[in-house]
Amino acid sequence: MNDMLSELMQALANDSDILAIQRTGGLKSYSRYENLSESSTSITITPTGPPEQTAMSSNDSLAKHFVYQVSIEAID
Repeated sequence: MNDMLSELMQALANDSDILAIQRTGGLKSYSRYENLSESSTSITITPTGPPEQTAMSSNDSLAKHFVYQVSIEAID
């Protein structure tokens, strides 16, 4: 099974502006880096709960629904 949180972070990092934030340590999951400067832009991605099964076939899950909260902190 793929790690959807990592896939989301990689997809976001395809954007040049977000890649610059990632290089400074501003793109993180679950919580903001404590040692990151308050003037630095940061993006924090947090799952809001476990994956939900959305499509079933017999006893197998065919699809899952993921919900994430994306928090962006910036000066401007």
